[in-house]
Amino acid sequence: MKKLITVIFLLIVLSACGKQKNQGEITAVSEEVTEIFTVITTTATTAETVTTVAETTTVTVTETLPVTSRPKSESCKLEVPYYSQSAYPTGCELVSTSMLLAYYDIKLEASELIDKKYVISVGLPSEKDGRLIGGDPDKVFIGSPYSSSSYGCYSGAIFSGLQRTFEGEKKCYKPVSLNGMSLEDICTYYVDYGTPVLVWESISMAETFKDELNTWYIEETGEKFTWTSNEHCMVLTGFDSDSYYFNDPLASAGISYKKDVAEKRYEEMERQAIAIVPTGKK
Repeated sequence: MKKLITVIFLLIVLSACGKQKNQGEITAVSEEVTEIFTVITTTATTAETVTTVAETTTVTVTETLPVTSRPKSESCKLEVPYYSQSAYPTGCELVSTSMLLAYYDIKLEASELIDKKYVISVGLPSEKDGRLIGGDPDKVFIGSPYSSSSYGCYSGAIFSGLQRTFEGEKKCYKPVSLNGMSLEDICTYYVDYGTPVLVWESISMAETFKDELNTWYIEETGEKFTWTSNEHCMVLTGFDSDSYYFNDPLASAGISYKKDVAEKRYEEMERQAIAIVPTGKK
């Protein structure tokens, strides 16, 4: 029987989630708290103490998730700036990242994420010694976001890009990998507390598939890799009893998709998700 792990977890009590949160409120929270979030991992084995300058609440962790002090809201819709990817046919990951950054009043366009090498890009796979050799999409962007014949990238490449973004003057924020968490849990522990989350889904929630035509060998490891077709990245901004709400760079702000379908597509993309949280540092 697995042990219950007691941790100190700060619950950020924001105003009712349905209300728009302005950037001044977000900045105020980051300035008041020394350390706000504990990264939740699937292998939690020890108790961790989070030091804060605000009131703390002791909660019990079963498996990997804390028990919150209040029930989840029936519905929640965050106001997150929206950008279209019309100028970036395969750049959904970059455009969605720009939306997530803009929520925290950090202005970086999708083009800047690539041009300033926050997110590293490489060329398309090419033939070498009789087989296609290419980059690892969990580390780099495959191709160009301006080209419709390119691929894109997975969460690892964006996570590293955000780490580079927050170096230097932007140390007041950090990226947190939520890979493996269900959308329901992400909504409970992040969205419902005012934190939008970058998630990997599919275009228009269409079924994903793998095609040998989109297969290559990772240059660094020699591992055979097949790109997941219909891959798409968007920002999870809300939920209600039936649907999840997203800023979809191919569609619109606050578009709704049925929960069961969104969860299925998210699982097909191996549950990739990233949040941005304050560090308390100035």
